Amino acid sequence: MDMPNFEGTEGPSLEDLLADESFLAWYRRSDATAFQRWQHELERDPARKAVADQAIVLLQQLDVKEVAIPEGQVSAAENKLFARIAGMPQGSGVPESEAAAGSGAPAEAAHSLAGTAVAAQEIPAPAHVGPTRVIRLRSWRTWVSAAACVLVVALAAWLDKNWISGKKTLDTPYGQIASVVLPDGTEATLNAHSSLTWRRKMREGEDREVWLKGEAYLHVAKKPEHERFIVHTDHFDVIVTGTHFNVSSVEAGDGVVLQEGSVTVRTAKGEEAKLQPGDQVQYRDGQLVRQTVNPDNVIAWTNLRVVFDNATLEDVLTMIRQHYGVKVRLDNPALLHSPVNGMLANDNLDVLFKALALANNLTIQKDGDQYVIR
Repeated sequence: MDMPNFEGTEGPSLEDLLADESFLAWYRRSDATAFQRWQHELERDPARKAVADQAIVLLQQLDVKEVAIPEGQVSAAENKLFARIAGMPQGSGVPESEAAAGSGAPAEAAHSLAGTAVAAQEIPAPAHVGPTRVIRLRSWRTWVSAAACVLVVALAAWLDKNWISGKKTLDTPYGQIASVVLPDGTEATLNAHSSLTWRRKMREGEDREVWLKGEAYLHVAKKPEHERFIVHTDHFDVIVTGTHFNVSSVEAGDGVVLQEGSVTVRTAKGEEAKLQPGDQVQYRDGQLVRQTVNPDNVIAWTNLRVVFDNATLEDVLTMIRQHYGVKVRLDNPALLHSPVNGMLANDNLDVLFKALALANNLTIQKDGDQYVIR
């Protein structure tokens, strides 16, 4: 269930990547956040990188490089074309016998275009010419209109697949959180350095699916038909119909905390755990581990706070690296297991470090591109 895995649990397909806006932004280098996230994902996931390499080859083949043509050359070509059209005898073009075969047929289009090409060239008449046949030239406007219709149909199909029925992704940079309302009315709040992908159109009677990398708090909208809402993460799916819960899929570990309602967590191997309010399930060593927690402490990040309850300094540093994307070095490894308790503001890294240093009698200094704790 790698993210973004849009069709199941075996990783993204080539079609998924080509329809994913964040991947295209990475390819075109048009979004710094998307570029950074995909660079990280492709470095850590060889299977996903292999599919991405295929997508890159295809995108490079589809890229059209425009060649500038001198304006004088374009004007001369237009004048030459119009002069030839004006000089063509009325009634020349497609043989009458071919025109009677029926309009709109592929073969007729090919013959008509071939007839036009021949009429535009100066070809010497043969020595012996048979009886003259009356032929007609179909208006070039007919072919332009037909081509326009084909283009409109093709564009509509592309929009339905890649825009209307496609997917959309919200990425949050380090140090910031963001909220979004999904098409079904579900409210999602993303923690820092997270990514949420969903379908642009959630149809009635079908599962509502999203793909998460990072951490998010969701208030799932209840639907009359009780369509399931499914959150896909790296190691498990969270299946609900309407509830409040927090789900994380980060390097430090995957987990779900239920605040209200009920959810089912299901791994790729089929292991399931049904949660009640206050339950937390974490994915450890390929298994689901359950414990009881205070949900309000877990989701405090949605209010730009962080609560540490019997945590260690190691837990705190892991959170700081995940949330702010900074390097932290601990000079004394023995401090890793020092207990940390309390609630701290989490909207400013410098303020957070000062509060942490004061509460735990630490010295924290910045050295180049990293912070050193003594």
